[in-house]
Amino acid sequence: MALLWPTAVTAQDTTALPPTLVTTATLKARSADAEAQTNLSEEQKKKLLDLYQEALRNREEARANIERAAEFEKIARTAPEQTELIGKQLELAKSTDPITTISVTLQDSLEQVEQQLHKEQADLAAVDARRADFGTRLSDEVSRPVLVRKRLAAGQQKIEEIAVALQAQPAVEQNAALAEAQRWALETRKAALSSEIHMLNQELISQSVRVKLLKARQEQAALKVDRIGARVKRLNELVNEKRKLEAEQAKQQAEDARRELASLDPLLI
Repeated sequence: MALLWPTAVTAQDTTALPPTLVTTATLKARSADAEAQTNLSEEQKKKLLDLYQEALRNREEARANIERAAEFEKIARTAPEQTELIGKQLELAKSTDPITTISVTLQDSLEQVEQQLHKEQADLAAVDARRADFGTRLSDEVSRPVLVRKRLAAGQQKIEEIAVALQAQPAVEQNAALAEAQRWALETRKAALSSEIHMLNQELISQSVRVKLLKARQEQAALKVDRIGARVKRLNELVNEKRKLEAEQAKQQAEDARRELASLDPLLI
């Protein structure tokens, strides 16, 4: 089933924070200054510090969005090649017998056979967990376009609201530092939203190739489950055969000892 992509939102498709945006260093310095202020009421100081912290959080959120967008862009470039490589690996794996990689035989000790069995069982559990995880991630991807579309629309609307708020003149009686802090909080929030929109657009652009890669990895994990499962089955058989063989050997040794004892002169026993 084809996925329908929402129209991309182009509000400041950001790959870096605006150079005019207030810096982290400035916000931290102003926070320290506000803490030392004596001409502010406790209420004013708290509001000022809250606004500085909000601006800092917005900057951090924007930075994280930019990094995530870069990850999506990289995946969009590299996923097709990775998917193709996995396809080749799958074809090669399907042409080989998984049993041939078992390195123990009946000539080895029971301890050695059991040791390899336990290793294969641990590998099987890990690979099966990965296969299940890929299935969960694929299911999540099905619903992502709808969620992203809603978030894009909400983000664009909020940016427009912030733009209006930034154009409004501060009240004449408002403290200058407070007015500046409010403006920085709005500007950084706008930057965070713009970077989120860019990140979400990159998520949508890359989704098709990411889904193909996830499916390839899921298929690869499923094949590994089958192959390791075949080795676990054969190793279990070897363990049972080895135990049976050792039991027969112990029985034979006991019979030989009994016969030897029976053949001795009773006076020597």
